[in-house]
Formats: sequence, structure tokens, C-alpha cells
Amino acid sequence: MDFLETLTKKERKLVDVLLDNEVATKVDLLVNGWGYPRDMAEKMTDQRTTDITVARVRKKLPPHVNIHTVRGVGYRLELG
Repeated sequence: MDFLETLTKKERKLVDVLLDNEVATKVDLLVNGWGYPRDMAEKMTDQRTTDITVARVRKKLPPHVNIHTVRGVGYRLELG
């Protein structure tokens, strides 16, 4: 089974944003994945929704696909 079929809509949008960016910030994920206006996403003090969604996606990824945390920046998708 293709792992993409196991993802929710929100999880799939997260993967799509990561595929489109070398490194995606939490603001990028909120704007491009969740549809928040950029100014609102930048002002959000609690962006844990992205962390939680990334954790759920990581559990569903096949061994050759990894989401790496880029400390202080965001996330990067690596296909091996």
C-alpha cells in the first residue's frame, strides 16, 4: 500500500508543502498547508499543531523517507 493513501488530508498537505520546499518553516506549513493568512500565522505564539502533525506523519513514513527537524528553522523532507 502506498503510504500517501494512509495520510489524512492535513497530513498530505504537510507532505506536499515539504516536497515543494527545501526547508519549510512552521509558518510555511500553516500558510500553505492549513490555509492560515500569513500575517496570522506569523503572530501565532503556539505553533504546536505543526509539531503534532509532523510526529503523526513520521510514524506513517516508509523507512526510505524521513522528515528532519532543522533546528530553529523548520522541517526538511528527505527521500532516500
